[in-house]
Amino acid sequence: MKTVCAFLAIVVLSLVSGCTTDSSREATSNPGTDISRYHTFALNSLPKASPASDPGATLRLGDTARQEVVHSLTEKGFLESSADQADFLVDLVGDFRPDPLSISSERRTLTINFVDRNTGNEIWSASRGRSATRTSGPEELRSTIAAMLAPVPTAANLQGK
Repeated sequence: MKTVCAFLAIVVLSLVSGCTTDSSREATSNPGTDISRYHTFALNSLPKASPASDPGATLRLGDTARQEVVHSLTEKGFLESSADQADFLVDLVGDFRPDPLSISSERRTLTINFVDRNTGNEIWSASRGRSATRTSGPEELRSTIAAMLAPVPTAANLQGK
């Protein structure tokens, strides 16, 4: 259920285009959690739902979102693993709501959460959102996800190399 919302978030970001309202939440980690000490991750399954204005967005952009998350985290030294073996799980959460300022656009938000597989506690999170009238393309989605994951520290196994 949470994973379904996660992919929607990715779609949300990809749906971001041309409107004026933009907001983001800085990446945050759970106090006392050293993410660099984790070694493996798994991306939870992606959601099936899409925004009402573009019902096929999730299907079109799902692979792009998955590839960028995997690419960004492996570049930081984390290894992709199966969900039952990963140190942390990555949830992509999409949220689509009517825009209170414009009837012709939607408020779209993408949130990326890291959840410790053993404890179920959220250990890191970042969110981006904006009002949009149409879906953006794969390159904008890649860029958004890469920027959201940029603050994630390098895994301990790559530090100092």
